[in-house]
Amino acid sequence: MEKQIERQPACKPEVGIEKQFLRTTEFFNLEGVALGIVPPGAVEPLDTEAAATLDMPPSTLTKAETIENNAVDSEALSHIIPPTILTPTFIFNIEGMEATQATQFYTSSHSRPASHDETDNAVPLIERKHLVIRVYPNLVKPWRQAAGAVQGEVWFKRTDIAGQPYRKAVVLNGSTAGRRAATIDRGNANHTLNFRIPDFYARGKLVVYSRCKVLVAGQWKYTPWLGRLLTFVRVPVVRIRAHGVHYHRNGILKTAPPLSDFIATSVYLRKTWPMSRFNFLSYDVIHFAGDLTNTAGGGCGQGWSALWRQLRALYNASGQDANHYALMKKGIPTTYGGCGGGNVGASFVGDGSIMAQELGHALGRSHAPGCDVGGPDPSYPHYTHPQSAAIGEFGMDYATGKVYTPSNSNDFMGYCGNPWVSPCTYRALISDINHQPSPVTVEASRCAKNLCHSQEHLYLDFGVSSNGDVDLQSGFSMEGPGGNSNGGPTKHSIELQDGQGRVLWAKRLVLKEAHQSHDDSHTWYSEAIPMLSEVARLVFKCGHANGPTIIDIPKKAPTVNIEALKFDISEAQSGTVPLKWTTQCGKDEQVTSIVRYTNDGGETWRPLVMALGETEYKVNLDQLPSGKNCKLQVMASTLLRTTMAETEMFAVSRTPAQAMISPVPQDGQTQQSEVVELAGCAYSPDGCADEDDCRWNSSLDGDLGGGEYLIANNLTPGEHVISFSAPDGVGGSTHAEYTVQVLAQG
Repeated sequence: MEKQIERQPACKPEVGIEKQFLRTTEFFNLEGVALGIVPPGAVEPLDTEAAATLDMPPSTLTKAETIENNAVDSEALSHIIPPTILTPTFIFNIEGMEATQATQFYTSSHSRPASHDETDNAVPLIERKHLVIRVYPNLVKPWRQAAGAVQGEVWFKRTDIAGQPYRKAVVLNGSTAGRRAATIDRGNANHTLNFRIPDFYARGKLVVYSRCKVLVAGQWKYTPWLGRLLTFVRVPVVRIRAHGVHYHRNGILKTAPPLSDFIATSVYLRKTWPMSRFNFLSYDVIHFAGDLTNTAGGGCGQGWSALWRQLRALYNASGQDANHYALMKKGIPTTYGGCGGGNVGASFVGDGSIMAQELGHALGRSHAPGCDVGGPDPSYPHYTHPQSAAIGEFGMDYATGKVYTPSNSNDFMGYCGNPWVSPCTYRALISDINHQPSPVTVEASRCAKNLCHSQEHLYLDFGVSSNGDVDLQSGFSMEGPGGNSNGGPTKHSIELQDGQGRVLWAKRLVLKEAHQSHDDSHTWYSEAIPMLSEVARLVFKCGHANGPTIIDIPKKAPTVNIEALKFDISEAQSGTVPLKWTTQCGKDEQVTSIVRYTNDGGETWRPLVMALGETEYKVNLDQLPSGKNCKLQVMASTLLRTTMAETEMFAVSRTPAQAMISPVPQDGQTQQSEVVELAGCAYSPDGCADEDDCRWNSSLDGDLGGGEYLIANNLTPGEHVISFSAPDGVGGSTHAEYTVQVLAQG
């Protein structure tokens, strides 16, 4: 029952991903007449009407002449370009264009190729993710000749949809000092002209044209238009079941952060991960009282490990259909910033780079090396030296235009400062996200060994000390998918035996919590163990001096009975309903209960509460997805045996979506030249509103665009009331507002 979906090796591009750009050779004269700007066989030349839309200078409307095979034939060009221009004293052209969404390969005249370099723009472009075009102008002029600042423009349109108009890209910096391309420093954002193409247009086949101009002796000089054809890779949205942690310990009380804090914290991942957005499938509040300063046992320590095991239990009880992630408010005493692995993770509100790392661990990413990190990824490229987490290539924040340089920026999967993302991690995450837990991957896991039917598994959490003692923590059994073998291998193993001691099943244990090492004094495990009909005992072979640890599995399971629901099941329900039940078990056994909910007749289940010692629970139906085929289920477990009982089917009304706005960390005011970033979501238990139905509006500047994520440049000075609106799912709309004060420059 192990997952058999093959992944790409770490830090390697996905098979089948094509290079994003088609190279061309450009020829130019002093007036900027383009002689061969169109990628051969890729896009059509701009006609007069299109050129007029682009506001091209009249001289560029002459017919472009294509140079076959990109070869320069001086005799053939002599009738087009005067011989004196072939050796000009004034040169003005575009060296190249870099297309980046977080990190990208690009070799300029200034930077020599390094051993790890690949083809320019080899990092795949992701569909529906904001895109930055960096234009590298090249200006060579006599030393006495004065010239103004270089300005530019970028236009784009989709070519896979007929009738699409050209649109102008957002300007991130207005101009740059004219210089030779050989002196352009990629680490300086103002050495290039930078433009952003909104995420809505980053899909299909996108043709992009750029042009620069400079004022010389009172006249504008233009470069030729430089064209590129871009294609995009579709990456699934990242599926998250969010858990706000209500923390109460030793007089410290921190209420659970709302879903809006998840949205704000995850903006860093929108920028650095190869994805367009998160899909928050659900939001629940969980209670936790562990000591996060307790580092005993190694790894994240016993406190963080207890929270990790709680999330793993929720992950297994939900059928392994999504990643589970928890956030806590700051102010809780802790030694570490987060913990993750095995498709679950946790950290604090506002720590985006830590969330990026822990969710990376959840998907199977190891640490980047350096700064005393444990368990570094042996395949991480040696960009500078073997113990470095340097990002290796220049990165860019597509919202602010900030550049992250390889010399002082490090991969967020490590412990070093100034975190961003390397091409290694970025491309590896494409594969990881494609293999994230979902109903599709669960079915693939079942079918890996021709077990396409559901099978009962014991989902067991336990610890092993360095001397081989086994500490069972929690467990329950149900029909569901098996586990996977992702993680660090150990010397420990587990077996299932029948009554005669014959081995029915065996597995070597792996460490799923990424911060653990097999040398730690205590290691923690979360395993899915098939409950075969002949099984009689569990055998742990963990190097104990007295031999294997043998635990007999009870022959009988506990009993559980649910009291009849106290409402009319023929009518759709809402609000809070009480659920009561009774349990019975053998002598010296203790029963804990899990309450689950389904809105599709039992095809999928969502855990509401875990390890409950009581036999009563109030269910808030307004926080659950609607449906006509809803049921509640109680799972009564004595750790190694579980029994289930279910209510009758009933209907639940749809809860209207509620809009929320989450500001990316800032102090409520901004300079006019700065950018305003806001994340929005219209959430209901039935899911977030479609991003194409979401709109942003300013009280001063009017419509600001659509989508869940707003990046607003150059807002009018003054107080803006920015509103976010979306359908509420029940025929109306929902709105949220955020006020920001934009200060005039100077």
